[in-house]
Amino acid sequence: MLFGDSIVTQGFSANGFVRIIEQRWQSLFPVKCINRGVNGNRVWQMLDRFDSDIAPLKPDLMVIVAGTNDVWYHSKGQGTAIDDFERDYRELIQRSKQASKDLLLITPHLIGEKTDGTNQYDPMLDGFVKVIRQLAVQYQVPCLDARSAFLEALTAAKATDASGMFTDDGVHLNPQGQQLMAELL
Repeated sequence: MLFGDSIVTQGFSANGFVRIIEQRWQSLFPVKCINRGVNGNRVWQMLDRFDSDIAPLKPDLMVIVAGTNDVWYHSKGQGTAIDDFERDYRELIQRSKQASKDLLLITPHLIGEKTDGTNQYDPMLDGFVKVIRQLAVQYQVPCLDARSAFLEALTAAKATDASGMFTDDGVHLNPQGQQLMAELL
């Protein structure tokens, strides 16, 4: 089960990262991926719907993809304070460990594709990613650092502004971004 925001929702599209890995894994063992992504969700909203959307399903593996909107929505005056994010993400991990056999955290990847540090939300996003990494260590949960992987791929492209390389709008993955996310998993 994948639990998160529009990154998860789009991952279930025909050429999305979930469909790519689902096809790969089905040749090895039976797998059914369940979409629990809701466009625009922030961590507190995921927590609010946890008991109805997640807990009853008792998934073998739950993958949490969250944090992008908590940062990005600061542009609308609706972002999440980092202390609130940490509190809610911590509770999300605790509940998830009770509800599923295994858990994987995936950090937010990008809000902008400039490699020179001029994306408006890079410092804030890095802070939120740091919180996720620290919680993963604290709770001994595997964490896929999509942020680092995407930044490395952008840097390898040797372009100061790689807009459109992995996203359509600086956040939502295009086909190349979907492919990279699938390769990471």
